[in-house]
Formats: sequence, C-alpha cells, structure tokens
Amino acid sequence: MADSMFEAEMAVLDRPGPGMDWADWLVARSRAVRRAMLSHRDGGRLREHMHDPSGQWPGLELLLQMMEEAGFTVEDAMSAIFAVGHHILGSVIAQQEDQVPPGAGNAGIDARRFPRVARAVALRAEGRDHDREFEYGLAMLVAGCRAMLDRR
Repeated sequence: MADSMFEAEMAVLDRPGPGMDWADWLVARSRAVRRAMLSHRDGGRLREHMHDPSGQWPGLELLLQMMEEAGFTVEDAMSAIFAVGHHILGSVIAQQEDQVPPGAGNAGIDARRFPRVARAVALRAEGRDHDREFEYGLAMLVAGCRAMLDRR
C-alpha cells in the first residue's frame, strides 16, 4: 500500500530549470517530497515501511546525476541525499505524531539551575513550528553540502 501511495510523487523528479542552482533544486524537491508525505495520514510511517524501492530508482538516478554535475562524487551525493531524506522523514514523523499539548509546562525542570533548558522546553510547549524546524534543518544540511563542495 505504501509503495503505491508514494510511487508517483517520489519517483519522478523534473530536471532543474536553466541556470537553477543545485541547492535550490534540492531544496525544492525536498519540500515536494515532504508535502507528499504530509498529504497522507501517517505518511511518514508509511514511507518508512516502503518495501520495493525500485519505483524510486529513476528519481534517485536523476538526483545523483544532478549532484554529480554540480561537482559531488557519487559517494558524497549519496550521503547528502540520504541525510536530506532522513531529515525529511524524521520531520514528517515528528509532525504527524506530535502529541504535546500547547502549554504542557516545563516538565519539572529547575529553571534556576537549567535556565536555558527550561526556556527551550517552555518554547516547545507553546507549540512547535514544524515548518520552521524543517526549513532550519534543511538549510543547515544544504549549507554543509555546499561547504563540503567548496572545499574541493
């Protein structure tokens, strides 16, 4: 069931437009994959349990080709793609399983001893911004990939 639900969204990727930066293309594709998973109830968990990856090979081939053309080795491109993919999957699962009610408190944290932890927990209890968290992590991963590529 999961295989068929995501086959169309996950297997076909368009080539980047003329002059489009590899990073902008990867970010756009990452957002599209995330939207596809979020469009299904428990889409993250369903995607996690896909059994037949062969339907994704055309998309993966294109991703590897685009990254290689940008200057990555196939090994580095694969590592980058898996890191971004894990980020997408983890963020979708976290969002779809978020059960912390707003205003859940500070979980008994001694705010005098751990003021930063208490503030961070309070911010999280006020409600998570899953879109912001996803974008922040994606930006960090892409910046890291770009830095690694620039070092070559």
